[in-house]
Amino acid sequence: MKSRMGKMSMFALLLGTTASAVAVAAKSVATEAKLNGLKLAVVKNAIGSNEIVEGKYQLGLSKLSSAPKDLASSYNQEMGMCVANIKLNKLSLADSACSNAIRQIDKVNGPTHQKQYLKSLAYSNRGIVRYLADDSLGAYEDFTSALLVDNNTIVKGNLLTFKQMAFTTNHQSTARNNAIYQVKHYKTQTTASLSE
Repeated sequence: MKSRMGKMSMFALLLGTTASAVAVAAKSVATEAKLNGLKLAVVKNAIGSNEIVEGKYQLGLSKLSSAPKDLASSYNQEMGMCVANIKLNKLSLADSACSNAIRQIDKVNGPTHQKQYLKSLAYSNRGIVRYLADDSLGAYEDFTSALLVDNNTIVKGNLLTFKQMAFTTNHQSTARNNAIYQVKHYKTQTTASLSE
């Protein structure tokens, strides 16, 4: 099994959020916009990964579904399914695949530091899923778990981007609520003045 693992590239290939496929349904455009700098990861040269990187998400999923299931490649397949389903806005399937990848990496033989790096990427991908599903607490927990497992630049970047987006969203929400309060307060004062 170790030799098989050695043949597989265990380096994660980042999927830039700028690459998008025309063939993907329009609802993916909203997903792309919401990713806003978050980086997804798949395993380089794994089954379906090249198609996913090229934006051929359905083809990548087809290859992953028809691939033989074995312990050595299960993590790679789950990561691919996670990312493809994120890009297709199938967040429930993506969450399940990311969770499976987190569990599967512990069963694979290989250097501990490499497994920790890959596990952190699976947590980071799941954090992105949860962010897209409007589960900010779940996203924060996953990004934090990813950082605790392996303090790498991808995870740090995703956590920072998530925090910035959360701050911006909270700031905009607070500003909107203040504006609504001011309008209501003005209407109350105007109504009180008219009734006097």
